[in-house]
Amino acid sequence: MWELLYAFSPTDPGRTIYNVFAITTWDFPVDRDQFQAAVDEVMRRHDALRIVFTDTSLDPRIVVAPEVDTTITFADLTGVPESRRAFMQSSLLAYERARVYDLRTGPLWRASLVRLGESQHVVAVTMNHVISDGRSTDVFLRDLRTAYLARAGQGPPLPPLRLSYSAAQAALALDEAQLRQRHEYWRRSLTPLPTEWPYPPVLDDPGLDASAEGDLAVPIPADVAAKVRAFARRHRTTPFVLLLAAYRIMLGARTGWTRVVIGSASTGREALPAGGDDLIGQFSQNTYLSSTIDLTTSLSDAVVAVRSCVYEAMRNQASFWEIARAANPDFEAMRPWPFLHLYHAWMHGAAFAVPQSGQRLTRMPPPPVPPDEALLRLWAKRLAPGLTVHLEGGSAVMGCNPTMYPPSLVREALQAYVAVLAALVTDPDQRIGDLKLP
Repeated sequence: MWELLYAFSPTDPGRTIYNVFAITTWDFPVDRDQFQAAVDEVMRRHDALRIVFTDTSLDPRIVVAPEVDTTITFADLTGVPESRRAFMQSSLLAYERARVYDLRTGPLWRASLVRLGESQHVVAVTMNHVISDGRSTDVFLRDLRTAYLARAGQGPPLPPLRLSYSAAQAALALDEAQLRQRHEYWRRSLTPLPTEWPYPPVLDDPGLDASAEGDLAVPIPADVAAKVRAFARRHRTTPFVLLLAAYRIMLGARTGWTRVVIGSASTGREALPAGGDDLIGQFSQNTYLSSTIDLTTSLSDAVVAVRSCVYEAMRNQASFWEIARAANPDFEAMRPWPFLHLYHAWMHGAAFAVPQSGQRLTRMPPPPVPPDEALLRLWAKRLAPGLTVHLEGGSAVMGCNPTMYPPSLVREALQAYVAVLAALVTDPDQRIGDLKLP
């Protein structure tokens, strides 16, 4: 992640807005001072919340401070007319999501309390992604609620953590034999490096805005969503593998490529000892799913190939630096060299319910000076269409920069994805090359 932040803003990596955000509601009276005290208790409980940077160069240094100054964002909207309350709440939380943090002073996160009524409150947290993964925001809100209710005499105190932050980091370290094995796996899997883009950007438009972002969604029919779950059970796989396979098939069918690399992310907590799920920190790991599937392959056989690809990639999980060194022998000389170079297209994982929390903001501010061609292409790759599937909510969504990627292109890709998903669960014996796509 640091390689990415530094590539876009080497003089001040903290200027690159890359936050995770989550929100919940509390349906009981909340005292502001007690809320602040509970926030401070959670800050002292989790080392990651006290991280500050002592060096923001290409190879940074961090320390865990004994304490950091925490200030909550508090807003009382009880006196605001109902007609304006939703707008003001939305504006406030949008501002919080887009906060820029000073990496050298910290804290690299902020809690918010919005009062809507005597027993109606919105509680939110924003964290710089460099110290927090998506799971951490939920841990923070859960711990904050427990700490507050304990102070109010309405519940037990927070139990001690079962695993320390440093022990969790140490548990992820690989020995030399594992490093050699995984180096060889990623070298074979990712070389040659992807150079073509399945979604060609438009970079010469005078109306281009490097900071623009937007989402476009198309519905997934309820019967298709139901068949996805049934198909996954019959074929002894997960809905994620099936949804990923549909994306892989769609990309191959639209481009004619036999080899496609799809980037995604895992929680990274699978390798942690007991207690790992109770920690706040950045444990997520990117993974790169490289598969070679001929267009004469049946849809069902493509699912088998993708399932095998996912298994092997997860079995060989490694840090970005380890993967980058395996895939690019010139990595050290070319730094900063972000992970954007390692995949053709991106799919966000584990997003199969209607999104209510853990919303991620990946918007970046425009560069202080017009970027050169290489940086502009990186900017375009960072904001290329990325797929998220909300299976429960019945939608497929792509977020991207709409001034670089025409909405018509994105809509067509989404419609093609849903068509492939429907074909996969209704006629899995047909060949990829025979698919009729929008």
